[in-house]
Amino acid sequence: MSEEIKYTKFHTLIKNNKFIKTDLIEPRDLTFLIKNIEFDELSIEQDDISEQNIKPPLSIINSMNKREKTIIFSNCKFNNELTFLRKLNYSFIFKECEFNNIIISNIEYDENYKLNFEFINTKSINTLTINNCDFSGKFYINEDKKNDDEFKIDSITINESKFNENFKLHNAKVETIQLNGVDFERNADFFKTKFGNYDEKEREILFKGINFNKLVVFEECEFYNKFIIRYATFESLVQFKEAIFQRGLDLDKTNILDEINFYGVTGLETISKDNNTSQETYRILKYNCEKIGNIIDANKYHALELQKRKEALDKIEGLTQEKIVFTINWYSSKFGTNWLFPLFWIFMVGFITFLLLHSSDICSFFNKPTLIDFLKYIGKGFNKVFSYMYILNRDKEFQDCSIVFLLNKIALGYLYYQFVTAVRKDTRK
Repeated sequence: MSEEIKYTKFHTLIKNNKFIKTDLIEPRDLTFLIKNIEFDELSIEQDDISEQNIKPPLSIINSMNKREKTIIFSNCKFNNELTFLRKLNYSFIFKECEFNNIIISNIEYDENYKLNFEFINTKSINTLTINNCDFSGKFYINEDKKNDDEFKIDSITINESKFNENFKLHNAKVETIQLNGVDFERNADFFKTKFGNYDEKEREILFKGINFNKLVVFEECEFYNKFIIRYATFESLVQFKEAIFQRGLDLDKTNILDEINFYGVTGLETISKDNNTSQETYRILKYNCEKIGNIIDANKYHALELQKRKEALDKIEGLTQEKIVFTINWYSSKFGTNWLFPLFWIFMVGFITFLLLHSSDICSFFNKPTLIDFLKYIGKGFNKVFSYMYILNRDKEFQDCSIVFLLNKIALGYLYYQFVTAVRKDTRK
């Protein structure tokens, strides 16, 4: 290769006195590896592209790549802003680099060339801001699932942008993230990423106005703040397998056209002051669990849906029919989830029936309270109590008191049903 060759240049400032206010250049149709450079600022724009004969000012190791033009930054440090603007006709790969602020704006779609961004084994990113972009190629951040080294991003903001190929954000710790008006035409993969800051209770993780057209992966993700997905459409499978929600999930204003897998999810199974999940979201969870045959979790979310409804009814003043029904169901079996509750109440029905039918015998017993009589009476008393717990008991003395007989059978019928429902809730087909 001759010393003088046509290069494409883009303006930069390099934190090295030798290269202050110079141009970083690259040969046409070659892939460059730029190593061990510390940048103050780097701006890559369409307007900067020009051709000239010039010797390279940097030591650049290159390899031929006829199919696409790629610039590789390896072990570089960007102290201030790294900016990408307008239409670009080459891809960028960053390996083991440190970033302060990355700004990508107004990238135009090129059907003849796939513009790829790849951040591999990233050390750190302060902020990543993407505005009004239409990416023709893939966008990967730490995309290797075998890489267990977590890295931190303080803030991600993506507005009014479109990803035409796969998007991946793997194994990162993102304190603040907001997506607004984003289209993911292919897979969106957030595998094993942690979102939010648990110490800031009021913070929200917001995805708003999103179109997910293919597979969406939140597998093994952890959400330290409430995860809100608003005005979003899921057109394909969504994976939340083994995700952790510290402060709840909001799917109220979403359109779900396919299945969502919530297998192994934790943090939503109990209602607490930190769990802000709504009744509608629990209904969506229940429906999707039923859809994929996950009956155990479907029953769990059904009970939580009813519990959230009960909380809403408790805030209404006065006594309504629905409020009475929900209160009785809650205290009798916790909406069919606790089989010990109906057993306790079955015993109480038998005991109360005994008191009502044998009140005179109880009063006469206290007139001669010897120890032997006491033990005999206790034995007979328990025998009677258990007989009144038997729903088919038709003793004559029992039927003679028709009101007590009727109320006993109604209560036992309801409680037996609640007991069977609670026992079978996790074993039915």
